[in-house]
Amino acid sequence: MTERPRRDAIDIAIRQNVVENPGCSISAAIDPLRLERAETVLRSRVWQMVRRGEIRMEREKHITKLYVVEGRDML
Repeated sequence: MTERPRRDAIDIAIRQNVVENPGCSISAAIDPLRLERAETVLRSRVWQMVRRGEIRMEREKHITKLYVVEGRDML
């Protein structure tokens, strides 16, 4: 039986930023949190959320756009 990964305030804030601004870049999603953690840590959190299927990433030329995956609960 697999256990759900725990989400802390940073994961919830990143997801909320993507909900409020669908199609935003990674930089825009993590910008309000730059004082909390280093940029590399925040970017790795975004990649972890993509791997877990909580957010979706689409590449367009030089910009990576983020979208929320509907139907995924955030407990």
